[in-house]
Amino acid sequence: MKAAFDVLANSYDADFTTRQPGRWLRSLVWRQLEHLVRPGDRLLDLACGTGEDAVWLAGRGARVTAVDCSSAMLALTERKAASSGSSEFVRTKWLDLADLQEESLPGEPFDGVLSDFGGLNCLAERRSLADWLAGRVAREGWLALILMNPFCLWEISWFGLKGLPAQARRRWNIPAQVQIAPGRLIDVWYPRVVTIREEFSTAFRFIRTVGIGVFLPPAYLSQWVEAHPKISGVLYLLDRMGGKIFPWKLLGDHYLVIFERR
Repeated sequence: MKAAFDVLANSYDADFTTRQPGRWLRSLVWRQLEHLVRPGDRLLDLACGTGEDAVWLAGRGARVTAVDCSSAMLALTERKAASSGSSEFVRTKWLDLADLQEESLPGEPFDGVLSDFGGLNCLAERRSLADWLAGRVAREGWLALILMNPFCLWEISWFGLKGLPAQARRRWNIPAQVQIAPGRLIDVWYPRVVTIREEFSTAFRFIRTVGIGVFLPPAYLSQWVEAHPKISGVLYLLDRMGGKIFPWKLLGDHYLVIFERR
């Protein structure tokens, strides 16, 4: 898996971060974090990818520890932090979430933890992660976990209308085999919100769920979004307004679950 993400690092920003759907989807997440992040906070960015979130958090005055199992992703995070002038506030560390060690990341507890855009979907279960975080998050500290949803209305409709039922229901496979780079397949799990709530319930109190990419199509339809800017702009506004409304919040490409340390 590490090698697959090293390969993905080369194209991730060009394929997602800098494309219009990626910018919109990330902005939907950031809107939910704005009131949580305070200057001076000590934050943990799990599966940080190329560091886009870490740099944004640092720009709000937080001190960020950005971790990933991909050395290539961490190198890009360091480069991005340096170019933005936030190297003082962002430190990187290699960490495999599938093989957590008790001695990993010693020191003062974190005020908040972010895992954005499906990093946790690469784990078959997250209870061990929840237990590990319980000893590293300050009381009343927050978790913001963004996972890919098993019930993406856009995906089911898009592939269903094209007569491709296997693709329409691919997220229901346990696990699903997903190609994240040419010739690189990884196992991916798509847990329901109720599963995430149960896995983290021992040490963390559930606050709310927000749908991310409910009305906007998934990022692999970037060409469609960019070819229909007016329609897509309306869908983005609907996402900003409707992501908290049942049942739509449970039908997006991703969902955000926020917890508080008990």
